[in-house]
Amino acid sequence: MDLNTFFQQNPKQPLMILISGESGSGKTTWCKEQIEIAKKEGLKIAGLLSTAIFKGKEKVGIELINLESGEKRQLAKLRPQIEPDQIIKRWLMDEDVIHWANESLKKIEACDLLVIDELGPLEFKSSQGFQEAFSLINKKKYHVALVVIRPALIRSALERFQDIHHSVHQINR
Repeated sequence: MDLNTFFQQNPKQPLMILISGESGSGKTTWCKEQIEIAKKEGLKIAGLLSTAIFKGKEKVGIELINLESGEKRQLAKLRPQIEPDQIIKRWLMDEDVIHWANESLKKIEACDLLVIDELGPLEFKSSQGFQEAFSLINKKKYHVALVVIRPALIRSALERFQDIHHSVHQINR
């Protein structure tokens, strides 16, 4: 299923699509494909895309892309040491980049395609991370919102966004 199908199914009412799958399943790749379709159609695209940074075959970081400006910043790097009480065990998040991301989300007015890659434990369990994404999604000033989320958080997302017309798209590549 692609973006054109989603637009055709519900052209008037905003639609949030929860993109779910395990780590490495292709969620971000699928979002990139939909962004390319939207660009070809001349649609206004906004939001954040998180892409992997590799050193050889090892994922060593996460880069965050502002989809309106194209600006990129490194959001996370591998933790030198994993602490059991950390919310995000594997990644050390850059608080300045999270702040930049939230400021970027605050500036979004209306768009055809909103992408939030991704909302995770920081956002749902500790009220940290991309908190501005919640209010932006709830404003419904988009035609389609692609929101990347891990399977373990689907229930939390559905509860949080219960007033938004939604669909769940599972990625298993």
